[in-house]
Amino acid sequence: MNTFSAMLGFQQMGFETILFKEADELVDVTLSDIVVGGVGRVKQFLEERGIVVNDIDYPESLSAYFGRKIWETTSDTFLAEKNSFPLFIKPKQGKLFTGFICNSETDIAGRFSPEESISVYCSEVRNIVTEWRCFIRYGDILDIRRYKGELGKIYSLKAVKDMVLSYADAPSAYSIDIGLTDNDETIIVEVNDGYSLGSYGLDPLLYAKLLSARWAELTETKDECAFDIR
Repeated sequence: MNTFSAMLGFQQMGFETILFKEADELVDVTLSDIVVGGVGRVKQFLEERGIVVNDIDYPESLSAYFGRKIWETTSDTFLAEKNSFPLFIKPKQGKLFTGFICNSETDIAGRFSPEESISVYCSEVRNIVTEWRCFIRYGDILDIRRYKGELGKIYSLKAVKDMVLSYADAPSAYSIDIGLTDNDETIIVEVNDGYSLGSYGLDPLLYAKLLSARWAELTETKDECAFDIR
């Protein structure tokens, strides 16, 4: 659905779109061409051309909006520590496993081995009732889409705007996933880079322009979609 939405958006702007299935079909693609696909595929394409993209997750400049303690550690260190459960745990890089609430050491089964040393984030658990994805391009909020939780709840738009203003070192395009807690506090769930985002129903034209903005920044090419449509 994400790639299809991007295709519709680029086609509306008159771009030629070429479908592909395998990485070897991208051999002749240049950096001025925008590659759209899953995170792994797009990241691989960029890294093969010397462009390394690291996950954003929790920017220090936005720490005032986390609403909970978040720290980095390794899986083996985590197991050796005397932790106060429950804790939320997610891998620092990639999708080695899905983030989960850990209530005891037995909950790691099937996710990582006690012998492994994987970089992870640990955080205190907050009761988040609804979550949204906020899409930001060149400092402007394009849309805010609910993806999880109760209907009828509403976030603080002022808090979201303050987050965007506080993120001075932000990339040209990204998302802030926000959550509303059971005591009506709007906090950051995580931040994601804009080169391969889930669209979550974002208008295809806006989605394509968002992808284009971040692609141009990463590849140091011209953003052909850097014009206003609203």
